[in-house]
Formats: sequence, structure tokens, C-alpha cells
Amino acid sequence: MKRIYVFTTCVMALLFAGCEPDAPTILSKVETGEASKITPWSVELHGVLKRDSLLYESIKYGMMLAETKEELIAREGEMRETYASNGKDFCVNIERLLPETKYYYCAWLLLNNIQYEFGEIKDFETEALPEDVQAEDRYLHQQ
Repeated sequence: MKRIYVFTTCVMALLFAGCEPDAPTILSKVETGEASKITPWSVELHGVLKRDSLLYESIKYGMMLAETKEELIAREGEMRETYASNGKDFCVNIERLLPETKYYYCAWLLLNNIQYEFGEIKDFETEALPEDVQAEDRYLHQQ
């Protein structure tokens, strides 16, 4: 009887740990990479397709972007699909961002138009505007 109680307690602890919103997705077939080439208005976001995800007949993948972490946890961010891949690694170029703004992002993968997988939520902050940027240029980059 004591063994059943201990076993049940362990199983429940594992289940609840996996339900935390910020818990890493251990079994996910997509991994969120780093942000690079950050400017005041743009960024490159990188992701990795795990090997077994390439066996599916139909996959779509990309990055989800939001200004709050809560939007990503609720899966309400803006999804940007990409086809730029060299087999496993992929990159999404995002433009028309606001300067000096913190953004949150995560990789996503859709398998056979049925099942979504999501990578870890990460963040980056766009750079400040250079002092030599004219007011007109600031406006044009935000359109």
C-alpha cells in the first residue's frame, strides 16, 4: 500500500510540473533558438526542427511573436511562417518593430495540419534609435 502511495505521489508531481506555463517542452519537436541582428526596427529569430519532426508528411513552422509573455503562453501571439531552412535550422526575419521595446518569441511547428508544438519562450529588446535618425525616418520605419 505504501508503494502505491509513493508511486502515485511521484506521478502526480511529474504531471503538475509539466503543466506549469513556463515549463520547458521536453518532448517538443521544435526548439527556440537565439535572436540575432537586432536593430531598432528588425530582428532575425532562429529555431531548430528536431530530427524526428522531418519524418512527417506535412509540416509548417516559424516563430510566434508578442509584446507580452502572457500572450505567448495563451498562444495568442502573431505567428510568422517561414520556409527558410537548411534541413533542421530555420530563421524568421521580422521587421517593423518598435525601437527600445522588449518582445517575446517562441518557435512553433504544425504537424499534418493537426498538432501544434511550441518551443521555449525567449525574449529580446530592440536597440535604441541612433541619434542621427531624422524624425521622418523614425515614422517611416514604424509604418
